[in-house]
Amino acid sequence: MRSEDVLDSSWGEPKCKNILEDDIRTLEQWCYSRTKYICFKDGIVTEIVE
Repeated sequence: MRSEDVLDSSWGEPKCKNILEDDIRTLEQWCYSRTKYICFKDGIVTEIVE
């Protein structure tokens, strides 16, 4: 699943995004609450915590 798919799903827009970029990769964490978040590596979902 890609970030675009998450936006189009029932998850929708996150409350906040934490982004870490370097020359090799981009890591993102989209936060929906204190205990609900989705992690991405280069725009691909790597972890979903509900």
